[in-house]
Amino acid sequence: MASPDTDTPRVRRLDPDQHEALLEAAANEFAAHGFDGASVKAIADAAGMTKPRIFYYFDGKEDLYSEVMSRLLGELLAPAGDLPPPEDAEAYWSGLAEALERMARQAETNARGIALAQSLYRRGGDAPSYVRLLTRVSGLVTAWLERGRRLGAVRTDLPVELLCNLTIGALVQVDRAFVESATWSRDARSGAAHAEMDGLIDGLVRIARDALRQSVPATLDVEMNYAGDTTPTTVDAYVQVGDVETVPVVLRDGRQSEPAPALQTHAFQLIEAPVRFEADLTDDRARQAYPAIEQRLMELTGARKAMVFDHTVRRTAASPDGRQPIHLVHADYAKGAGERRLRELLPEDEAQSWIANGFLIVNLWQSIDGVVHSSPLAFADRRTVSDGDFLPVTVEYGERTGQIGYYRHNPEHDWYWYSFLRCDEALLFKTYEPAAPGRHWSCPHSAFSAPIEPPEAGGARSSVEFRIALALGGEA
Repeated sequence: MASPDTDTPRVRRLDPDQHEALLEAAANEFAAHGFDGASVKAIADAAGMTKPRIFYYFDGKEDLYSEVMSRLLGELLAPAGDLPPPEDAEAYWSGLAEALERMARQAETNARGIALAQSLYRRGGDAPSYVRLLTRVSGLVTAWLERGRRLGAVRTDLPVELLCNLTIGALVQVDRAFVESATWSRDARSGAAHAEMDGLIDGLVRIARDALRQSVPATLDVEMNYAGDTTPTTVDAYVQVGDVETVPVVLRDGRQSEPAPALQTHAFQLIEAPVRFEADLTDDRARQAYPAIEQRLMELTGARKAMVFDHTVRRTAASPDGRQPIHLVHADYAKGAGERRLRELLPEDEAQSWIANGFLIVNLWQSIDGVVHSSPLAFADRRTVSDGDFLPVTVEYGERTGQIGYYRHNPEHDWYWYSFLRCDEALLFKTYEPAAPGRHWSCPHSAFSAPIEPPEAGGARSSVEFRIALALGGEA
């Protein structure tokens, strides 16, 4: 992590070697004598400059001292700068421990840095240099917290500003305990000093986890859009529908449910993503993943054959094809439409073989740009759905006409979602299964607005979904 840029325009015109010599001389003088006792003339002499020239580049002694402290902050942060950015909540917290450990090892051998920090704290919290440094630290901590919220690691029920103040308060107390310790001033490399610092680090990580970690409720109270009396039953391929009935529902977190929802029972399941994608996913890259997806789903379901026949990338941000998340409870196929779709995809004799021996159509859905906060998917347990809840809908795709459907509200519907879905995870759900007595043929699903979404996520979500036909029986 780089230190904040605090140079004034005049300082940027100073020769880099002379700038470095000046900061070295100033750091030595301030460390030896503190702010009040330090002599600007002594600094100038050591740097080979004149006092008036120093004051040409800096707005007084306080300004010079402030840059020395900013430079010290950069030295402290440097060892953590090459840590890989965390990709999930677990890596976020382990990365914090590793970063603090590296910074501690850097600090414990820096006697001059300890002396400078001691001088900073002894001046008090009203000193301009202290306030300026704390402002810079606040920016770094805020960025760190916002990244944690995007990963689902840091709580979203309190403002970032409050979390930042809590974090900085803990950091300052631990840092003061470190720099004011007599053990450190004597010998930072001693075994006792290492143990002391390790204890401080462990304590700080525990404080951070306890105070900042996201707590996901087992249930969420949300609003779901169902079909109403005036909901259109003919739409285009983008399926952006108004005139809906908004109904409050309770969602269960599938991660915390026992037993976990499964494809065979609930008609949806959380799985490890067969292929992981990046935010700049193209159609060609998505098609390249078809074989790996087919192989994984055959292994997972026992199907004798799998055929990925389509995919869609959806983005909440403006996109060329306008494929936005669908905030309406729907099914991808009407009753009987799965067989019709299969006949469009396969030669008639092969399609008839699939139909005769059993088949499924499933959807594999996953994020392509970080943890899902905005417009996550919710699923209704298929066992709580009645055929009478279904409303047939015609979709005009241009080259063909499809049959999907919406759902009317039924209080018996039992709803689930998965908190903070990661890019290495995927949701697999049945979009069509031939009708059988007492079993609905599809899994109702919808995007929804999550109350635990952090404001800085900005409502952004990018995802990809693959549609796959699975042949369940017959000869290979």
